[in-house]
Amino acid sequence: LLHQEIVARGIEVFYNEEVSTFYGTDKLEAVRLKSGRKIACDVAVFAIGTVPVIDIARECGLEINRGVVVNDYLQTSDPDIFAMGEIAQWRGQMWGITAAAEQQAEVAAKFLAGDLASYYQGSLSMNILKMEGLHLCSLGIVETPNDPAYEEVVFIDKAKLYYKKCIIHQDRLVGAILIGDKSEFLEFKDLIANGIELSEKRLALLRSGKKADPVVGKLVCSCNNVGQGNLEKAITGGCMDFAKLCQTTGAGMGCGSCRPEVRQLLESKKEKTLV
Repeated sequence: LLHQEIVARGIEVFYNEEVSTFYGTDKLEAVRLKSGRKIACDVAVFAIGTVPVIDIARECGLEINRGVVVNDYLQTSDPDIFAMGEIAQWRGQMWGITAAAEQQAEVAAKFLAGDLASYYQGSLSMNILKMEGLHLCSLGIVETPNDPAYEEVVFIDKAKLYYKKCIIHQDRLVGAILIGDKSEFLEFKDLIANGIELSEKRLALLRSGKKADPVVGKLVCSCNNVGQGNLEKAITGGCMDFAKLCQTTGAGMGCGSCRPEVRQLLESKKEKTLV
């Protein structure tokens, strides 16, 4: 379904390929793929991921691997130095999303304030494709393990380009893929992150999605399609707490990059209310 949607936009997709040769002297003119196919082009874009800059950490003797190694309180091998965000490597894992960095910062802040009971337990892995008119997201485990303890629930509507896959383990949702409609993103995220038992909700996973609120005003959160108008409506309705505003509207609950803008909007509205 994703392939069909992309091709329909006039984009050609080549699978299991590599660029082997570049052509051009003063400017790029073409590339040749590993299969031998030559493609005329003006621009080549490389999406190679994020590599943390750990030179300073290495120079001061901190334990490093792919990133700076941290414990459950985000302390490095030097207990007076903390690391969080894309540079922090916790139990061999690293996250490249704003939401994870904020969760880690909260744990570190609580530890510095004397709270030893709150420790980092990892962040939910998620991917959200941000393309106009194309809704796709994945959370947690996306490939069903070869283990009978894991179950796979799939709903597909080819006519409407809608697809949903839910992976269940011990009556708990552990992973999902949504294409065509990601209105259940927040609900699924909550179920996976909190390990909530599905019980009677299991059958509801098979439904073909629920109607999402339309975007009102300038788009603020592209992960959950929340506009400035949606936020202002919630604030006017009495939602003056930042965390509650995010939870209610869905803004900032995806990658988290819009959270500063959401907070600024809330503070601005509060100031106007006080005046």
